[in-house]
Amino acid sequence: MLRKILALIYTIQFNFRYLPFHQAIYLPIKINYNVKSKLKRNNLIIKAPVSRFMIRIGFQGSNFISYGSSSLTILNGGKIVFYGSCIFGEGVNLFVDGGTLIIGKSVYANRDFLFQCENRSIIEDDVLIGWKVSVRDTDGHNVEKKDGISSASERVWIKRGAWVASQSTILKGSVISEYSIVGACSLVLGIKMSESHCMVAGTPAKVKRKNVTLMN
Repeated sequence: MLRKILALIYTIQFNFRYLPFHQAIYLPIKINYNVKSKLKRNNLIIKAPVSRFMIRIGFQGSNFISYGSSSLTILNGGKIVFYGSCIFGEGVNLFVDGGTLIIGKSVYANRDFLFQCENRSIIEDDVLIGWKVSVRDTDGHNVEKKDGISSASERVWIKRGAWVASQSTILKGSVISEYSIVGACSLVLGIKMSESHCMVAGTPAKVKRKNVTLMN
């Protein structure tokens, strides 16, 4: 009961501190009291009709998975743009440094999800993300190659209806096509999928199957 009370108090403070008043009064964001936040007003944008607790941060997740600390950090004019309801489970860490993270509706991320964004990355509608998944659109550093210096960041795009299975890592430049599956423990190294309903898996991830469909 005490945890619920603390979460409600923090939720109220969070909404009125970071959202426009006309949205904050509906308490569209429910955030757990143990989520460490570092951001400014106008870093969060909701481009959808608002309703109470439509966006949940730091709640839910598979009970058999342990989880670490949770954080929401937006720096250097970065933004997170929500286009509908979504859930980010316990242990979530969303870190946006100067970039824009666009999140569609009906997105669900299980426990210990990490997204590091320095570019303009997208998670489209109806995306399902397993536990302990990491997504990064940046290397964190420029890398010198024989043919020049590569960019430190490149957009990650996870398209509608995709499923990213547990303990996978998706790195910069990757595009996951519509209704496709990333197999558990995969390392996605900038693959750009164009055909829908495919499964990629492995290290590095490659297309293993076609014409697959996630059965809910």
